[in-house]
Amino acid sequence: MKENAIEVMDRRTLVFEALKNDIINGNIRFGEKINENEYSIRYNISRTPLREALSKLEMMGIIERVPFKGVFLKKFDSNKVKEIYEIRLELEYIIYKEIKETMTDKHIKKVEKIVAKSQKYNNSSNLAKFSETLEEFDNYLYSLSKKELSLKILSELSFYMNIFKKTNPNMQETVNEHEKIIEALKEKNDEKIYKALEEHLDNAADYVVKTFDKISI
Repeated sequence: MKENAIEVMDRRTLVFEALKNDIINGNIRFGEKINENEYSIRYNISRTPLREALSKLEMMGIIERVPFKGVFLKKFDSNKVKEIYEIRLELEYIIYKEIKETMTDKHIKKVEKIVAKSQKYNNSSNLAKFSETLEEFDNYLYSLSKKELSLKILSELSFYMNIFKKTNPNMQETVNEHEKIIEALKEKNDEKIYKALEEHLDNAADYVVKTFDKISI
């Protein structure tokens, strides 16, 4: 029986998401070869949708094809890490500059509550919960924005951000930085918003650069 276009597209999407999850969860490591036969068996699919998913990851700069050797997961370098955070800084500034004008006391109290919740997980044994809480902070503020293109690009960057969450930052410092962002939004001060974001994301990038050799991508 011939497959319809929707079934084929669903399979392609599922394979792509499965590969992304394997990368984020550390099942594929820096510089590791991705054996097409092995992964087609693991995902119970033919090589065609797998190759299409790999091509998409190659376009994203996640994998590389080495002639006569195969497909490998690329290693991060410090320049790439910093570039990702620089892009995020500019996009978040666009969004926060927009939403500050319409944020109410209700919105401010919501993000303050989220940051207060992160304090409960402010120790190294709760890194996953801590990261989830801060992701909630970002997603809530993004939800207040109508900057569709900026949000779309940030969504693409989220793949890298999920990998970077495997590092263990200075949690209290991170909490303090989010509190500064909230204060800047309260004051509706563009310069303070940019500086607060810059401090937070520069520190995050520096930490990842110091530890990226330990990240499983």
